[in-house]
Amino acid sequence: LCAPGFFFLMGVGLMLFAESRRAKGWSESGIIRFFVVRGVVLMLIEQAFEMPAWGLVAHNAMNTLGGYAGGGGHPVISIGVLFSLGASMVIWAFLLRIPSWLMLTLSVCAVAVTNWYVPGAGADSSALTSPLQVLLVLPGNAGFLHSAYPILPWLGLTGAGLAFGRFIRVDQNAAFKTAFWCGLGLSAFFVLLRIIDFGDFHHAGSGVIGFFNVTKYPPSLAYVSMTMGVNLLLLTLLHKYDSSLNKAWAKPLLAYGRTALFFYILHLYIYALVGFVTGNTLPLVALYPLWIGGLIVLYPICCWYSRFKQSTSAGSIWRFF
Repeated sequence: LCAPGFFFLMGVGLMLFAESRRAKGWSESGIIRFFVVRGVVLMLIEQAFEMPAWGLVAHNAMNTLGGYAGGGGHPVISIGVLFSLGASMVIWAFLLRIPSWLMLTLSVCAVAVTNWYVPGAGADSSALTSPLQVLLVLPGNAGFLHSAYPILPWLGLTGAGLAFGRFIRVDQNAAFKTAFWCGLGLSAFFVLLRIIDFGDFHHAGSGVIGFFNVTKYPPSLAYVSMTMGVNLLLLTLLHKYDSSLNKAWAKPLLAYGRTALFFYILHLYIYALVGFVTGNTLPLVALYPLWIGGLIVLYPICCWYSRFKQSTSAGSIWRFF
């Protein structure tokens, strides 16, 4: 659920941020410049901080491609989740004023084109190894690039979030009612896709695990339908009980959510350290208390950073994190 939620909610946030800054008197060029700089910062953070952390977790991670197409070369640039988020932010920064129907049309086309272009199960994808292909649609290695999050399909999820963010500004109650029905509709569509065994890059397997075993790299139609169906239902639920988030039990959620990028980078290093200490040999059941322990360590740090960030000006570089 995480990655589709990242991109969709980033789109919502971009639209809400742009509207709030317009109300403060920011120019359109100033808003675009802010998003472009922030997007580039995200892409640089990917290379400077995120990828070294994954390298600590899995040695030779740059060449651990699983079933990806391509291979070879000596990748020095990673197209991971932060890079793709940053690229999506930069591209959509110039399109914030287009109509919502056009945003949604472009978003659907971005997901559809990816699903049409990427070879299905058993197909020969050895020819799909150019840097442009792995940058846009196909995970894998191509020369200097290593891609896990090709940009095009994730652009679609960000665009859907932008349109939803605009809908919230117009009529919040109607927006969340629509989100609920869209969530139900996408969930039903996912079930239909699995029944007819269509919309994924590999065939549906047997049993419950096979039914939910959909392709994330790149996001297939079945994957997007399943994850965004659940995400929209969760978003509707959180909106309904929004007042409860001010209670003590929800404070950790808010602390982590208000420092999402800071939390994300830091947690990679903390759990990498746990892996070094334990030798990566513990059974799964033993990892749960270690996971909770890591969250406990991160909580006061994230609370501190949230307070610090809020003390800075609206245009501060620290707000980027």
